[in-house]
Amino acid sequence: MDELDNIQVEGNIPYRGYYMPKDEAGKAVDIRRVKPRTNQHCTDCKLCVSVCPMGSINNEDVAMLKGICIKCGACIKKCPANAKYYDNEDYLRHKHELEVAFCHRKEPQLFI
Repeated sequence: MDELDNIQVEGNIPYRGYYMPKDEAGKAVDIRRVKPRTNQHCTDCKLCVSVCPMGSINNEDVAMLKGICIKCGACIKKCPANAKYYDNEDYLRHKHELEVAFCHRKEPQLFI
């Protein structure tokens, strides 16, 4: 076991904890309660109900959520009428930051 104590692995040490999105001022914001909105273009086709992986969109009223939204965007991407959208500024900023930060492929590293 002594030889394992001397192994050095590249990376960010100490590893950061859970990432919290931040607002424009740099203050942490909670986006867990953000949910998609539905506009007047909705044709009530219920496609969003069928594609939601959490089964959270109410079948009787597709503008209502009966469970957790994981912000996968499936309902937004599949809506033929473009009636689903997010309007929360903090969430949209966080989404943009992720799109910018992770737009390039990272090469894998091999540690032996």
